[in-house]
Amino acid sequence: MKSIEFITDETWDLNNDVDMIYEAAFSIIVSRIHSGKWNGEEYAMRDFIGTTNILTSPDAIKANDMNSVSIITTQDNSYNPLGDAIRGPYISVSINHQVLDLIKEYGTIKEAITVIPWKQRERFMTEITPARIKGSIHHELSHWLDDTLHNSHIKNRLTQANIASEKHLDYKKAGHIMSQGKKARDLSNYEINAQIHAIKQLKRENEGMWDLLSFDEMIEMNASLIHLSDEFKKIDEYNNWKKQLLKRMHREKLLGDEMYRTL
Repeated sequence: MKSIEFITDETWDLNNDVDMIYEAAFSIIVSRIHSGKWNGEEYAMRDFIGTTNILTSPDAIKANDMNSVSIITTQDNSYNPLGDAIRGPYISVSINHQVLDLIKEYGTIKEAITVIPWKQRERFMTEITPARIKGSIHHELSHWLDDTLHNSHIKNRLTQANIASEKHLDYKKAGHIMSQGKKARDLSNYEINAQIHAIKQLKRENEGMWDLLSFDEMIEMNASLIHLSDEFKKIDEYNNWKKQLLKRMHREKLLGDEMYRTL
């Protein structure tokens, strides 16, 4: 396991694929929401975007030859290597539907934000940004690549966890398998690696100000990272998580000048 964990500790160049998926599924609705022209009648997202054979990066082409999966939009962001009887294995990418439902209820994002507590308004707005949505796409594509090019380690882990929970009713063991023995699944090597891809996208969208951002300011720019930060603080794992991210960010040359101060 240690050898597998080591080789999965890498990042992929997926910028063109991320942009293509965003344009195909999300650009129209994001533009309409921010212009106040979205009528809420439909989410304007394609349920089925395609399969991974539409991707053009060299690593994605290689992975598709080995493990072609569907790319869809559902209620969440996820990579499911086991899939289901209808869709088979799939990558799901999405906009936060709770946010979309609130905008739909109040007519425009301008009106919806008025019912959000002041402290949460900035976080609410980060949900409907290209950086946030592209970061999620980057995250899930990286899971698929990691799994496909590194001996199906996520699929195998998920299969073992399902056996533990379904056949043996050992839910604690199932959780232990998915979290690699850590206090939370999002502290696992493969989840940290996927979070790094979301941060790569965040830097890409904010190159002009990146060197001015502290680590905490960077976290506040992405709703998913904000959520993780809050959850890790609850279980007293925030400092451990931050240390892991900073270490990887340093290795991947993702640290801005101001972030070096936290090393």
